[in-house]
Amino acid sequence: MSDKDKAVVDAYARVGMSLSTLIRSFPQFSKPEITAVYEEYLRSVGKSDQMSGISVNCS
Repeated sequence: MSDKDKAVVDAYARVGMSLSTLIRSFPQFSKPEITAVYEEYLRSVGKSDQMSGISVNCS
């Protein structure tokens, strides 16, 4: 996963996509790669892996 790809996944995490949605939305990347980016996002904002319950429909 390139730095640009990581930035895209991070951007979607920042607008509220859950980890499971990110994994389904980016099948070209492995689950561990997406999980690492998502966990780094959570650390950067000081959150645990439990989000606020807000759901975002990006359709």
